[in-house]
Amino acid sequence: LSKALVLARKADFAVEFHFNGGPSTATGIEVLSLSNKRQPAQRIASAINEALSLVVRGDRGWKSDASGQHSRLAFARAGGLVVE
Repeated sequence: LSKALVLARKADFAVEFHFNGGPSTATGIEVLSLSNKRQPAQRIASAINEALSLVVRGDRGWKSDASGQHSRLAFARAGGLVVE
């Protein structure tokens, strides 16, 4: 993670993918980021929705990095987008 944070701070665009486990009924897509990355997050969520027909959660796919069970994700705080 520490290496990813260094890279995310330097990059124009950094994406991290999380694949959460759970029951087959637990589906959907959201991209967590700071508010200044809301539009790219929504575009990523939309593209995944089109390709995989997953439910788009949050604000058209965007969620704050501090929403719900998340507590200020370090990668998002460094300027990255976390796809879940």
